Order: sequence, then structure tokens, then C-alpha cells
Amino acid sequence: MNAEGGTRNSKASPSIDGWLEELAAGTPAPGGGSAAALAGAMAGALVAMVARLSTSERAPTIVREADALRSDLRRLVDEDAAAYAGVIRALRLPRTDPSRRQTVDGALLRAAEPQIEVARRAARLLALAREVGAIGSPAARADAVAAGHLARAALLAAVENVRANVTGLSDPARGAELLREADGLTA
Repeated sequence: MNAEGGTRNSKASPSIDGWLEELAAGTPAPGGGSAAALAGAMAGALVAMVARLSTSERAPTIVREADALRSDLRRLVDEDAAAYAGVIRALRLPRTDPSRRQTVDGALLRAAEPQIEVARRAARLLALAREVGAIGSPAARADAVAAGHLARAALLAAVENVRANVTGLSDPARGAELLREADGLTA
């Protein structure tokens, strides 16, 4: 955070305070899916930090992977909000519109996509947090544990969002593969 309360690199992104205000605004997006992605991005940042403090030979590889995952998850914060905005647009179609159900179903499936991506990346970060906790500096162990908790929260929240989107489908069987994968990631 800089002195004004914004992030150091806030080219196109709102400050943390600004984003939290958006999240609290009572609008459908950003919502839980974007928050899950942000929790995952924070986990990635902590994993990378702990790895950077480690003298293990494996640390540089973990740093690269954690940085890539963090970048992906940050992108998914915005992708989730945009995908869910599509659901809202579809739900606003008149109930008499013959294409409404198909449009809503398509939007719900598209909204599940960023969340399964969040879940995949969060599951990987959970494993990396455990690994870096074992090889990292004892002084940074609490940071590795925090990374693990954030990654797990991101995973569970993303899976719940996948379930919510699939449950909203006119034929939930269309999302069965997503649910199987989501359940596998939490196992």
C-alpha cells in the first residue's frame, strides 16, 4: 500500500480499500468468486515470499510457479466478475423470451469456468504452501501456514461457486464434469 491507501502498482486496478468497497456495495459482482480468486492470489504471494527467503535448491522453482499462479489468480478476480455480470444480464431477459433458459444456462457455465480455474490453482498453491513451509526459513513458517489457509479458503470458496452455478442450470447434468473435478480438488 502506498501513503494514499492504494497499491504500489495500481495502473488499472482499484486500491485494496476501493476493491473492498466494491465487494461490499451490495451488487452481485464482484462477489464471492472474485474474493476466492483474490484469496488465492494472496496465497501465491505468500508462497513466493517464503520461497524467496529460503536457501533450498527447490526455492527458485517454487518462486516461479507461485508467481505464475498469483498472476493467473489476479486475472481471475476480474474474469469472475465479468462472467457473473453475464449471468445477471441473462437473468434480466424477459421470462417470455424463448432463448432465456439457454442464455442463462450458457452464462452459468461460463461463470463456472473462472471458478474451476481458481480451484485448480488454489489446490496447487495449497501443496506449494505445505512444501515451502517444510523447506523455508523457520522465521517464515507462520507465513507459509497463512498461505495454506488462504489457498484452502480460495479452493473451498471456488468449489462452492462452481456448485452454485451448476445447481442453477436447467439441466444440472450439463455441469456434472465440473462438479466431479471440483469434488476431486477438495478431496
